[in-house]
Amino acid sequence: MALDELRLDALDMVEENDSVAVRWRVTWIDEGEPRRAAIMAIYRFDGALIAEDWGVATRSPWPDG
Repeated sequence: MALDELRLDALDMVEENDSVAVRWRVTWIDEGEPRRAAIMAIYRFDGALIAEDWGVATRSPWPDG
């Protein structure tokens, strides 16, 4: 997969104390077919560095719009 075929969009970010939750949309081309996935990730920061991260991904259908 070429890098120009991969797109990662941060749709929402919510911050509280030292943590940030991000809802991502990932799109790419797989054997000529467009694909999409959703990722929900939570990052905990220690100063300017990510100390911990948790994430869940799904390849469920993504609503258009």
